[in-house]
Amino acid sequence: MKEKGKEVKRFYGDKAYDTNEIYNLGVDVVVPPRKDASTRRGHPARRKAVREFKKLGYERWRDEKGYGNRWLVESLFSAVKHLVSLLGLRVLLVKLLRLSSSFGLMLG
Repeated sequence: MKEKGKEVKRFYGDKAYDTNEIYNLGVDVVVPPRKDASTRRGHPARRKAVREFKKLGYERWRDEKGYGNRWLVESLFSAVKHLVSLLGLRVLLVKLLRLSSSFGLMLG
C-alpha cells in the first residue's frame, strides 16, 4: 500500500495473520492470537497483544478492538457484486473495487 501512496494505520485479520511479520509492519494490529500463542518470544507488540487478549477474553477484546465487524462490509460488497453480476454491470463493479481499495479494503 505504501508504494501506492496509501498509509495503513490499522490491520485487521484472522488468526492466520498472527505472525511476527505482520507486527513488524509498524501498524496497529487487530488479530486474535492463536490458541498456542506465547508471550515469551517474538515481536514485543505481539507479546503485548497476546497478554491483552488473554486478560480480556475474546468477547471483551473483540468489542474493544472492533473486531468482527468486517463481515458487515464483506456482506455488503458481496451483495453488490452479485447484483452487478446479475445486471451485467461489470464497469460498475470495477469502479466499486477501485473505490474500496482507496479506503484500504481488500475485496475480491
